Amino acid sequence: LGKIFFVLSILGFIYMFITPIANILIHVDEYWTLSLINLPLIEGMKVAINDVHPPLYYLMLYPILWILKMANVGNMIYALKIVSIIPYFAILCLSYFKLKDEYNWLTAGLFAFAIVVMGDFFIQFLTLRMYSWGLLFLLLSFVYYREVLTKNDRKSWMLLTLFTLLSAYTHYFLILTSG
Repeated sequence: LGKIFFVLSILGFIYMFITPIANILIHVDEYWTLSLINLPLIEGMKVAINDVHPPLYYLMLYPILWILKMANVGNMIYALKIVSIIPYFAILCLSYFKLKDEYNWLTAGLFAFAIVVMGDFFIQFLTLRMYSWGLLFLLLSFVYYREVLTKNDRKSWMLLTLFTLLSAYTHYFLILTSG
């Protein structure tokens, strides 16, 4: 059953690339993201710092936008949305390589499937916003928090710290959750 859920999750991941939702702007926040990353880097970071969101996601988009402009990519919005789909691929990999081994197939498959079909999550992975990256960093923080509790080694502490900081610099709500 877990393997079936996992395969369905992979199909959901593939659907993210072909759904018409990925080709259009969904809401005003995406316009904000596009406007911010089209500013020069220093000015964009000043604006981001005065905004309600930490700047990590925008800093991730700047080099990608530069590459897309250099490559003369026509549909930059769709290409930039792929940046928000990447965390779900990482979650699938984490489910397959980590959750499956530490728990079982049912847990890994059910988790990956629940993420892709749960309410707003699917839309958040198709939105030019930081929410999918925040979820990934929070999940990785949880995984390494568990390892801190079970192994209590330097690597686990370092990775927990890294992913918690990445969470905090992705979205302010994650500061509370990580804390």
